[in-house]
Amino acid sequence: FLETDNSNVLITSPSGLFQIVDNNIVPFHLYEDLSNYKLHSLQLHGDFIWVGTWGSGIIRMNTKTKSILTITEKDGLDSDLIQSLRFDKEGYLWVGTTLGLNKIELDSASNIKKLKRYTPNDGFFGRSISTEPSIYMHEDNIWVGTLNGAYRYAPINDESNQLPPTTQITSLDLFNTTFDWTSRGAVNSWFNLPFDLSLKHNENHLTFNFIGLDYSDPASVQYQVKLDPFDKEWSPPSKNTFATYTNLPPGDYTFKVLTGNSDGVWNTIPAEYSLSITPPFWNKAWFIFLTAISTTGILAFLWIGYRTRLDLQKKLSITAAEELAVMETRKKMAMEFQHEIGNKLAGILVSSNVLQKLLGVTGNGAATNGDVVPFARRIQSNSKEIFENIQDFIWTIDPQNDNLIELYTHIKEYAEKKFQPSLEFVSAVDLMTLDPEPTGSDLNRQVVWIFKKLVIFISSDPNCYYACLDVVQLPSNFEISVVWNTSEHSKLQETIVMEMKQRARKVKGGLLLHNHSNKMPNHVRFVSNQKI
Repeated sequence: FLETDNSNVLITSPSGLFQIVDNNIVPFHLYEDLSNYKLHSLQLHGDFIWVGTWGSGIIRMNTKTKSILTITEKDGLDSDLIQSLRFDKEGYLWVGTTLGLNKIELDSASNIKKLKRYTPNDGFFGRSISTEPSIYMHEDNIWVGTLNGAYRYAPINDESNQLPPTTQITSLDLFNTTFDWTSRGAVNSWFNLPFDLSLKHNENHLTFNFIGLDYSDPASVQYQVKLDPFDKEWSPPSKNTFATYTNLPPGDYTFKVLTGNSDGVWNTIPAEYSLSITPPFWNKAWFIFLTAISTTGILAFLWIGYRTRLDLQKKLSITAAEELAVMETRKKMAMEFQHEIGNKLAGILVSSNVLQKLLGVTGNGAATNGDVVPFARRIQSNSKEIFENIQDFIWTIDPQNDNLIELYTHIKEYAEKKFQPSLEFVSAVDLMTLDPEPTGSDLNRQVVWIFKKLVIFISSDPNCYYACLDVVQLPSNFEISVVWNTSEHSKLQETIVMEMKQRARKVKGGLLLHNHSNKMPNHVRFVSNQKI
């Protein structure tokens, strides 16, 4: 028990903290509920009540602010099983536990300044200190009762260990796994640490392992770490012999470790290890520049295409008397569009081919730089697709192509390029038998899109070896059809079919699809002037 300054009597028990009120023992509720703690000892020092617990370390209660602080093994105690507490005349708090004796030096705010554990190296061989009262202050000596006898300690003869531990960074783990760094170059012959380590941008989960050697009291060694420039401050003292950092951004880093012994003597020069994490290629200047050029070209194409369509719509809304002038305007626009935009995008396409060669792409598609090549190929693919779309757009606005013969020829030439030599392609139509029936730019654009999608699908089917393109001219309309063989497992996607039909309806046409088994060919027909 303990009598406070205001004549309260506090009592500790395995069930919590109690006080005597009117000769009755009642729970002490000045602070948070302490019934979950098994309390063993009490001390009053200044404005603080110190309580030793069985399993939860020391509880420090501020009588003015009602705040509570705990001191445990994480702070350096040899055990959280507290048997006895006692302050000496110098203001040191002596703590007896089931494992030995500890001395805590406090600062002016009663926070831990230094904690020392007494071991056989100090001449203290007592293992388990007895329960209260087991620590006595007599004259200039401190007497400690243990299960294997009493020990006398003379503080005047105490000599602190002024030699800090020797510190060594021992290894570096990658993603919580031991990594063989010999595959990255030269490695320290004593420790698994590579020289001049440079990591990829996604190798950014690192664990540094280290050790401090103090032969007088190795169990009391504490560590502080800092990763420059990631950490702004040193970490609080800890007994952990590792430090883990996740999701480190690209940059140059230096990991530092300080160690301190049981007397609070720390290194002045930390152990260090430096490394770098390289940025991904898409954060490099050359890639940003290339992307900016490509994006500018695409935006310019979209904007010019938009303005061209607006101008075209205005020009197409004029009267029949101005129809001849419109035809000339469309032809001129097609030529200017080809010169201004088509040639520039062709240059981007050629540049992407050159870029792949500079990046090390071989004839069979392999590359020495696997991170960059897929993006270069994507630039090439997008540029090629834009280039082809521009060619189709130019073709559709040219009035010379507003007839059935030019429409069929355009589709046929595209199919020949895509199909040969992987499959047999047949087009048995004699163009001399066809009448140049007027079609119009809008019909041309939609029909070309439908059959280009169909040709791409057929050419990507590894089971297809035959395709036939045909056109039939009737008195009131015409039909363009494709017949090909394939397996029963190869079918057009439903979304593609829906868009094909939608585009056919836009020009007052219809689309017929026949999907057969592998014994029968598949058949797609576009019929003008008919809704299906």
